[in-house]
Amino acid sequence: MIQARERDSEATRRRLIDATAQLISEHGYTAVSEPRVCEIAGLTRGALRHHFRTGKYGMVAALAGELFAALPKPNSNRAKDRAVQLLEFLSEAPEGNPLVMLLEIWFASRTDKKLADAIQPNFSANVAGLFSATSAGALSASVMPYRFMLHGAILEVYSGNYDPAKLKLAVRTAASI
Repeated sequence: MIQARERDSEATRRRLIDATAQLISEHGYTAVSEPRVCEIAGLTRGALRHHFRTGKYGMVAALAGELFAALPKPNSNRAKDRAVQLLEFLSEAPEGNPLVMLLEIWFASRTDKKLADAIQPNFSANVAGLFSATSAGALSASVMPYRFMLHGAILEVYSGNYDPAKLKLAVRTAASI
């Protein structure tokens, strides 16, 4: 009986996180509200609060952890190689891409203190690793152009002029520089 309850509990948690991801992917962080997440997940607010005591902030923090885990493992310790790897990952499937959703969450945290507090542990532990550094303080100035390139590519996905073919061409160009 306990195993069935644990499976149901995990399934409920999964539905809540998936609904949160869907809203962020399709409409951005501002669309994430507890009633809307519950509606999409087909669950009650009580179920949401049972699994995520801090509500949407806990769900977004859990999602951020999963998004970081979904990124490809570094295939090189060189910043340029890692940036190109992430750009290729972005260009293969830009819509709903973990990098796009992570940047959306990060930007939203600038003006939402509760969100910033909720995601800070995940972001502190993982952002440096995006560029194969041991800590955020260990990121060298030489990494900055690649971070800018990656952030710019993610922002391009949001633009009205976004063209997947141009993004792929830009990634090939970046790899050859």
